[in-house]
Amino acid sequence: MKNIKYLLRKLHKPLVPSLCLVPSLCLVPSLCSAKVIAKAKTESSSENPTPESNSALDAAKSLEEVQNLDPQVLKVQSDQSQKKIDTLPPDQVEEVIRQFAQKSGASSGLATVGIAALCQAGGTNANNPSLKRTINGVVFDLQVLRGVVSYVTEKGTVRQLAKSMRDAIARISLVNDWPGPLANALVKEFPDKKFDSTDLIYAAEYHDDNRNPEFPPAIAEALAIREARGREARRNQVKPSPKSKNKKKKKGK
Repeated sequence: MKNIKYLLRKLHKPLVPSLCLVPSLCLVPSLCSAKVIAKAKTESSSENPTPESNSALDAAKSLEEVQNLDPQVLKVQSDQSQKKIDTLPPDQVEEVIRQFAQKSGASSGLATVGIAALCQAGGTNANNPSLKRTINGVVFDLQVLRGVVSYVTEKGTVRQLAKSMRDAIARISLVNDWPGPLANALVKEFPDKKFDSTDLIYAAEYHDDNRNPEFPPAIAEALAIREARGREARRNQVKPSPKSKNKKKKKGK
């Protein structure tokens, strides 16, 4: 019996390191499993070492210390999905069209045309609440569309809807020769540019970041310049100081 135990011990020595990855052939499964787990942890930690950036970044207590950190320490994981959402999900767009069609007494196809007509007529402008358009005898009301968008999306806007549907809106508008809501403004602001009727179909703020091949370069340039001018005007706008307001009140007394 002693000889058998001795023989088993002798046989097990070479098998542990060589067969520890094959539990069915191992004489000490519990020992081998522990070794496999330890080995896996070691390999995992070597392949994906725990970055020291978090601890170094957390230890920084001033702006100067952060600026002096190694660039690799400043590299962090970020959620890019949190950036501003300017369009609506496709399922919400379809639901808006369906409900708008139902409330307008029209088919979904005609309601889509109605939305295009409203958007091209300035429906994305908040100061245009009473806008209506009659298409094939059906009246499409901007107020109704706004109500549907608000109900379906909670915080969505007609502008986001238009941006989500702009390719369809452009195609419908090309057939019906409906210029965009900014057509007159662009013609006045850029008299040196020779816009044709096709260009002006895209004269809308919901095309401001359009990169489709058919998007007219002249409109793209004009919208970009217009946006830059608007930013500059807002930046240079002088707000009245509290003192000047008080003086006006005193004069009025």
